[in-house]
Amino acid sequence: MRPMIPYKTLELPGVRFPVIASPLFTGTRVLTLPRILAQELDFYCRDSDSCVPVDTDLQMLRNHHFRQSLAHWCPPYLDGVVVCPTMSVHEKAYGVPRFTYYIYDRWRWTAQPYHERLAETADVIRGCRTEGFDMAVPEWRECPDDDSLCSYMTHVVARGHEGLVIHGKFSPYKYGRVSPLEKWLVEWRSGKKGENNENTQNNPQDTTSRVSAS
Repeated sequence: MRPMIPYKTLELPGVRFPVIASPLFTGTRVLTLPRILAQELDFYCRDSDSCVPVDTDLQMLRNHHFRQSLAHWCPPYLDGVVVCPTMSVHEKAYGVPRFTYYIYDRWRWTAQPYHERLAETADVIRGCRTEGFDMAVPEWRECPDDDSLCSYMTHVVARGHEGLVIHGKFSPYKYGRVSPLEKWLVEWRSGKKGENNENTQNNPQDTTSRVSAS
């Protein structure tokens, strides 16, 4: 089993519309494995853990703070990016920096179209609570054509992001690398940083589902 690996490009991708696009967050991609699967893969689980967080190589996170926080509070089957400006999920360091887990997908039902998986993801994390970190579904926009996709790309780059994560609205979740012909998942980078570094979560127009520690 491998997570869905995006097709990466610096050019306007020839995708099948409509698509759902979200800002690209720079961090470490993390999946949350259900306990039964993690145990089959010989991962250690505490009794209080609801999942086991791993990276794209299915390796456990080496940093104690990230690993235990996600394992205890996150539901299984999430697929997203951990963003922390001060520490890496694989850095063996002390400290408890606050971080955000941006969740792009949920891989429990792989044949389910992406727009349904996205709605389910938002519902699932809305019912969660966290401690010491935030969990959110990033802002997203449905784009019906190249013009709307390019316009949104310009918008997010101007706000400091490096590009877009693009899912086909009706695409399944595929284990492994997405081919150039499928393009069910595309990472489109602009090749430059935006002028501003503000977070999309602070934009009042964002369609972001967020869970914060109480």
